[in-house]
Amino acid sequence: MAADAPLLELREVVAGYGTGVDLDVIRGWTGRVWVDDEDEFAEHRVSLSYPHEIVSMAVASRDRVHAAILDEDPPFDGHHLGWQAVLDGLTPGT
Repeated sequence: MAADAPLLELREVVAGYGTGVDLDVIRGWTGRVWVDDEDEFAEHRVSLSYPHEIVSMAVASRDRVHAAILDEDPPFDGHHLGWQAVLDGLTPGT
């Protein structure tokens, strides 16, 4: 999964962004922010022999995204909601 690929799950997740190597930062409907799949990352780190440089970059990326979501930095600041409302108001074919 690309680092900027959004994850959407209607039941709980508002949006999440993965680092590309099994680490996903997720903000739920309640506003809670968490890192998912750290166990999978640890397992794959060993079984797939992730190089130290890749592990360091993945962890740094996870930390930056986590901080940006908590601090509500763009693109996690809600600025998109105005445009989303416009798109939601459009009907197919118009």
